[in-house]
Amino acid sequence: MQIRTIRDTTELDSLKDVWKAFERVSGGPTVFQSWTWNRTWCDLVLADDQQKRLAVKLVEDSTGRTVAILPFFEQEIIGSILQVTQFLGHRMSTYNDILLADPNNTELCKEVVESLCSDKQTKGFIHLRQMSDESVFTTELIDRGLAEPQCRRAWVDADPKLPDPLSRVSKSRRKHIRQADRSLREMGKVEYRACRGNEFVSAFDELINLHYQRFSQKGVETNLTSQNVAFLREATATLSLKGQAEVLQLRFNHATIAGVLQVIDRNRYYSLQSGFDPEFADYSPIWLLDIESMRRGFTELGSERYELGAVYNQYKYSWNPSLGTSYVATFNANNWLSRVAQNVYRYKFRRESQRLGV
Repeated sequence: MQIRTIRDTTELDSLKDVWKAFERVSGGPTVFQSWTWNRTWCDLVLADDQQKRLAVKLVEDSTGRTVAILPFFEQEIIGSILQVTQFLGHRMSTYNDILLADPNNTELCKEVVESLCSDKQTKGFIHLRQMSDESVFTTELIDRGLAEPQCRRAWVDADPKLPDPLSRVSKSRRKHIRQADRSLREMGKVEYRACRGNEFVSAFDELINLHYQRFSQKGVETNLTSQNVAFLREATATLSLKGQAEVLQLRFNHATIAGVLQVIDRNRYYSLQSGFDPEFADYSPIWLLDIESMRRGFTELGSERYELGAVYNQYKYSWNPSLGTSYVATFNANNWLSRVAQNVYRYKFRRESQRLGV
């Protein structure tokens, strides 16, 4: 096998049909590896940063047939002297992975990883994060001692024996949520609304405004910079037209007081971003939205799993979720400077994992 690197969007666009064919394979990648998600990120984030450049790698067999797509970009960290290779969709993708012609072929994955490891970085190293433990690519990196835990992730599976989402939490928490819901309804009209299609963009903008309000009230920064917001808006709006994204709103007296951005993909309902009006914090709006999200996902959309995401917030443990692990891998440095930078990145993420209690 050989690796070829694509460095401009014109050549990338010639790969569109192959990329989309890999998306449709049974057991294939998530929406976060889709052409829509990654091509939009290239247009709205990558193209606007002179320190980043496209570095999508194609793994080809002896006949020249593409057997894997590695959706990477390079970022300068010491000018032209040193670069780090990372996944497209940086910081915006819940799960990162590669695309394989046959995602169930572990031998193919091993050969792809071997080719990647042999493709040494002369001016940098590879740093891959947010990789799910369900991926054969991640498993192979773990087996080679290249990947280590980054953070916990949580999800709740559909269960016909537990039709009421509230039955998944403790009695004390259940009482608290019911009281919050009752108090809000006593004050005025409460309703939930799922916004797609023509309603999506305005609902998205409301959500982002609420997100900023919440983070401002907490006095902390959010990773939703203007570039990332523009990307997320465009990508999810496109997905919404296909029925793959929506904003679920909690409305009070005809005004939106909380919202959550959801993505639907392969029988999974992903919670991506949320926000709420700090004035309604006492009414536990995110708890109420999680309950409605589970109900809607399982009963109306036929989802088999509600993805809560990374367990950075302790409240997610209250749902008694199943827990998995996201991994980070830092490897392939080929000289002393690259190795020093590689070790710094590895140390940084080990320390972050310990801080988050992984």
